[in-house]
Amino acid sequence: MKKESKKIFWIQILIICIVVVLVAVIATVTWIETYWSYIDENVFDEEPFSPNMEDDRFCVKIKDEYCEKFISGEMTIEDFGWDNIEKIVFGEQPVPVLYLKNTGERRLKKAIMHCDKLEFVEWASFYYSNWTQQLIAGIRR
Repeated sequence: MKKESKKIFWIQILIICIVVVLVAVIATVTWIETYWSYIDENVFDEEPFSPNMEDDRFCVKIKDEYCEKFISGEMTIEDFGWDNIEKIVFGEQPVPVLYLKNTGERRLKKAIMHCDKLEFVEWASFYYSNWTQQLIAGIRR
């Protein structure tokens, strides 16, 4: 009888532990989804992520007083302070394109929000396959 009551006790403890872990996981997932819903509604509300956007790159408009420093190489990727930036491409466009090492919509949004706060960045925006759309979106921000 004593063995049986110990067994029931440990089963109850196990069930309680499983319930606690499940509640913790559900609460964490709910919090993360709520956070990203808030970000989408309040930060990217005018410019939602869509299928014609790339999730591995984004654009930044460097303030005029810093452009020469980037072109000359005085300022580099390290000045962005973001480990997930792989490279910067200065093409024919007046706005450089930054490529991410690890891609994905949320990583992209995190990088855009970070770069948008930097002193030398006028704005940061999604990269569009259609360059005119990208410039218009960047000007809106």
